[in-house]
Amino acid sequence: MVIAVNTRSLFDIQYGENIFFYQVFKRITSLYPQHTFIFIFDRPYNNSLIFSKNTIPLVIGPKATNSLQWRIWHNIKIPGILKKYNADLFISPEGLTRPGKKIPQYLISCTINSSKQPIEGKPNFQKSIAASSYKKSDRIICTSHYLENIITAKYKIDTEKIDVVYEVAGPDYVPALIEDREKIKDEYAGGNEYFLLYPPDSGKDFLIMLKAFSVFKKRQKSTMKLLVIGHAGMDQEMNESLRLFKYRQDIHILNDLPGAEQIKVMAAAYAFIQPANSENYVSLLHAMHCNVPVIAGNTGALPEIGGAAVLYINTADHTDIAEKMMLIFKDEKLRQDYITKGNEQVQKFTLEIAASTLWESILKR
Repeated sequence: MVIAVNTRSLFDIQYGENIFFYQVFKRITSLYPQHTFIFIFDRPYNNSLIFSKNTIPLVIGPKATNSLQWRIWHNIKIPGILKKYNADLFISPEGLTRPGKKIPQYLISCTINSSKQPIEGKPNFQKSIAASSYKKSDRIICTSHYLENIITAKYKIDTEKIDVVYEVAGPDYVPALIEDREKIKDEYAGGNEYFLLYPPDSGKDFLIMLKAFSVFKKRQKSTMKLLVIGHAGMDQEMNESLRLFKYRQDIHILNDLPGAEQIKVMAAAYAFIQPANSENYVSLLHAMHCNVPVIAGNTGALPEIGGAAVLYINTADHTDIAEKMMLIFKDEKLRQDYITKGNEQVQKFTLEIAASTLWESILKR
């Protein structure tokens, strides 16, 4: 079988969804050497993406950065490749193509917007890509039943053509040694324990989190810090909220932190908090792999992934968030219980299971 894969988005494998895409195809290509995999790029690629002898890399221009180039690449260039290599299946993590010869097309969707890389120009272009791609795909691979339900309701898709393949934690997320944990705390939190927070979805969510941390600090009188994995593009509303915050000296915004440093900061955290971003759940698995307890919103895909291993919060109620932070801080036995539950929960989301499930879906073609 010849399987063509759109790997345009894999030029940056530090990006969360791309790590999953990278891992699962690395495993599949090694497990099934009798099949040929055509990896199609629109720009120079990293040689680490060529996993084995049965992987053929192709760089096909133009680089699809605007809507016109995107259409040329998907609707003209890709069909030519599929015909030339007599592909039996086309898999893409973004918009699908229009091959002259009818072959099965699979869409891999980690979010409701199926396009992974920004397309310059028309603001609604990516939404139109998603809509047409969901409807014309032969099968859809999505990463949670929560996302499956959204897709079926929004696009009137039959659930029979959807398979769920869960994302998995990156391989470098492992517990920190005691001495390493102390070094990381020294480097990022002045030697203090800290809660780790990934960037909230909005300024409103960030303000709720600041209020929760304020309640925690007032009641506990501790040296606990709040580290926020941020980015230079954090909106003005968030920056203004932080400027006016009483305990701003106890909050450290780590903008554009490299992937390796994010792993270190996660592994040394006292607890990880994910109050929003209900589609993106892989950070929960990263924390669990690092023996870090998780506090998260009871929304979207998070309960589906977290199960009983997460201390759930009402994301709109700063008092509830603060109470859960205090609970995990004051009760070390409870904290250890959630770490143990996390170790058990991540066994349900392994690379072996993900690759096996995806391959079973491929065989349905």
